[in-house]
Amino acid sequence: MKFAIVSEHRNYFERYQKVELEGFFSQQQLEKFSLAVEGAISSRFSVPQDKFCHLTYDKQFKAGRDVWREDLAVKKWVTSSSLAEIASELTHVRPLRLCYDQFIPSRISPQIFLSNSEKTLETISCIQGVLCGIMVCLKGFCHPKEGSIFPSKAGNAIIFSSTKAIDFSELQTFPEDVCFLLITYSSKNSVYMRNDADTHVHEFKNLGYVFGDRLTDDINPIVYR
Repeated sequence: MKFAIVSEHRNYFERYQKVELEGFFSQQQLEKFSLAVEGAISSRFSVPQDKFCHLTYDKQFKAGRDVWREDLAVKKWVTSSSLAEIASELTHVRPLRLCYDQFIPSRISPQIFLSNSEKTLETISCIQGVLCGIMVCLKGFCHPKEGSIFPSKAGNAIIFSSTKAIDFSELQTFPEDVCFLLITYSSKNSVYMRNDADTHVHEFKNLGYVFGDRLTDDINPIVYR
């Protein structure tokens, strides 16, 4: 996957701390990517992939952290240096470390991790040093509000700064079939810290980290140098 960043993208990102990239994934790429993500989450429940839609949105979300660790096809996309290069071009930071990914269906319960107040990646991540996110729309069409970090249609992606405000309550206004995958990047020397605003704060412990640890290359690889 190769997407050319031009000066208009850079200028827009610098001004608004986000930019939407049209046609970020081709239809063929997107279908393969979406199926792989659904298959990875289904496998965590030991259910056939064709039963994925039977899982509640909350279950999909709770099992949707670090999907790339579950499936080689998803890993290929999420750890792509071409993908990380785009983030690096816009943030002017290198190297970039893969922080985590998160599957986000549109109708998760607000009480899971949402509130009416806007948040940022910095405030909801248990990783100190998170720099930016790429929000990819996997399915559906929606009408985000102005300034939203949610792309308007399948195949589009929005790259946004870790300091950009996120209104997760907006998800409740989207059609039920809309879903996203968030991919986040951090600096090389990022640190795992307790942050109860992160709904998956203890997932990193399952990987072998303890609070205060720096992320390591073998668990959270450098994806662009």
